[in-house]
Order: sequence, then structure tokens, then C-alpha cells
Amino acid sequence: MDSLLRWLITFTLICVGMALVFTTGLAGAVNKADVTKISFVICGLFFYYSLWAGLVNYRLYKAKKNITKQTKKFLEKTKFISGIFLDLGMIGTVIGFIYMLSSSFGSIDVSNTTSLHMALKTMAVGMGTALYTTATGLICSVLLRLQTWPIRRLVSDKERKSDDA
Repeated sequence: MDSLLRWLITFTLICVGMALVFTTGLAGAVNKADVTKISFVICGLFFYYSLWAGLVNYRLYKAKKNITKQTKKFLEKTKFISGIFLDLGMIGTVIGFIYMLSSSFGSIDVSNTTSLHMALKTMAVGMGTALYTTATGLICSVLLRLQTWPIRRLVSDKERKSDDA
């Protein structure tokens, strides 16, 4: 199957998945829980690089799979960006834990149930930030690598054929 068609199918499935995220209210839950909004930064970068992957696939299709230096640079950038998604997810995790621990334990009065309730609410927000940013970073990293996999395979096949010649 052609790499452009693979990308198109993958991107279509991603868009259907994102539509489900919005219609089920999960995007609103992430917006409410993620105080850093890192999840949305990751998603924005993901869609930018997903569209760029589509453009590279289209150019390869038009050039009859002629690999250029630009294609190799694109693959290097997407590998780097995929790692950045993971790093941003981990930064969100750390910030979420810091938020959770610093804002909830300092004001706890164990004899006051209202104080405990507020501390648990604050802890939940911090934990939500930690988990949502981690999940978003992991998912976007995997999906970006999945979209660029056909291009990587095409490049490695071309390099292997040129080494054999």
C-alpha cells in the first residue's frame, strides 16, 4: 500500500478518534483537570506535524517516491518532536505532582472536614494534570511515529537498495 494512502487512513482514524474525544466530553475534562494546558500544546504540535507528514507523503507520491534531503530532515525532526511530546508529558506530570503536593498539604487541618475536602479537591486537580499530560504525550508520540513509519520504511528500503548496488 502506498505511504500516502497509509497516512490518509491513519489521519482519518485519528480525526475520528478526536471527534469522539470531543463528543464524549473528554476534552472538557482534560481542559478542566490540566492546569498547565500542556496537553493542548502537545495536541497542537501533533496536528501541525501530522499535516506536515501528509504533505511529505504527498510530495513523495508526486515525485514517484524519490527521497530527498528534505524528507530525511523531516524524519529527523519528527523523531525529535516525538521525543519532545514524551518530555512535555513528563514535565506536566512533575508540575502536576508539585501542584498536588505543595497546594494541598500546607493547609490541611485534620480536625476540619472542609479543609480535608478542599485538600482532596486540590490533589485531584494536580493528579489530573499529571495523568492527562502523560497520557497525551504518550499517545501523540506513538501516533506521530505511526504516521511517519511508512516514510521511514521507504527511506530505509531505498538506502538498502542503493547499498546493494
